[in-house]
Amino acid sequence: MTRIEPVDVRMFTGGAVVSADVAYLVWFRVDTLFTATAMEYMCVTAAGNVDLGIFRTTDFSAFTLLASTGATAAAGSMAMQSINLTASVSLSPGVDYFASIVGSSASLSIGRIASFAAASGAASTVFFKSALNPLATFSTPSNGGTIPLLVVK
Repeated sequence: MTRIEPVDVRMFTGGAVVSADVAYLVWFRVDTLFTATAMEYMCVTAAGNVDLGIFRTTDFSAFTLLASTGATAAAGSMAMQSINLTASVSLSPGVDYFASIVGSSASLSIGRIASFAAASGAASTVFFKSALNPLATFSTPSNGGTIPLLVVK
């Protein structure tokens, strides 16, 4: 199965506790037409629910949710967790996408890539009320050391 890793998984550096109801996003593009059916994240310490999603943007200020997994109980310990999207979505070359994760519990710890997070600004934070939709305010990262280890497949 084809996988998209917005940041190379070989850069995995451990876990980070997330802020509850804050989505962490990682920018990516595809080089050929790709149909996404599921997403994966590294669960370090399970707590609460997670919701994984894919957003599209044309101007980096307005974001459209294309697909999500819906709230799913966090599971596992130091293991990749795969969750199906509620509906598949076609991704096209030349479009800016963001893979995202939001957790409902401040005790959830997810896999992260921290080696260049603070310098690159590759992680952005979006605040939500309790779910991926509707998207609220796009802002600067609240935790520059957390680029989530996410996979789109």
